[in-house]
Amino acid sequence: MPIWTRVRDVIMVDPKLQALIDEKAPAPSATEILLLARKIEHIPGFVLRVPGRDVVLIASEYDAKGGSIDVSGAPGGPGPSGPGGSASPTPANSRSGGPGGAGGQGGPGQNASSIVLLCETLHGAHLVANGGAGGAGGSGGAGGGGGEGRIVHRPGDPIIIEGTAPCFISERMRL
Repeated sequence: MPIWTRVRDVIMVDPKLQALIDEKAPAPSATEILLLARKIEHIPGFVLRVPGRDVVLIASEYDAKGGSIDVSGAPGGPGPSGPGGSASPTPANSRSGGPGGAGGQGGPGQNASSIVLLCETLHGAHLVANGGAGGAGGSGGAGGGGGEGRIVHRPGDPIIIEGTAPCFISERMRL
């Protein structure tokens, strides 16, 4: 298991550390992050987000200062779209297209990683490890197009257009 390690007297958990981890230990190349220091301290309210990687913190003193460490899993991907409908025109009768198929099931969310915190003095730790949300289901397929219409005309009757597709009567079709 590849480990990215940072050993210092004091480690500040801030955007610079986040950028360093994102650059030097991108997931999934580094599956564990080890921070070892006399004191590990967040800037006030900063959340260190390291999804998909285990985090080990070893310090004499840990102070979150209202911030947190978040190793929650990533959300699942969307489901596939459903199949489209189909039109079935026949000489005797035009039919509208079939209904679109149901959308596919969304992908599962990623599991959360783990956080291990070993320290002598602890100030307000907030550690987050939620599993990722499942993906949204796929959109339903589009219904099929309407069937082509046809003219039904008997002498003396009005012109009737059967079928479900849009139909425009041209001047030459008018009686």
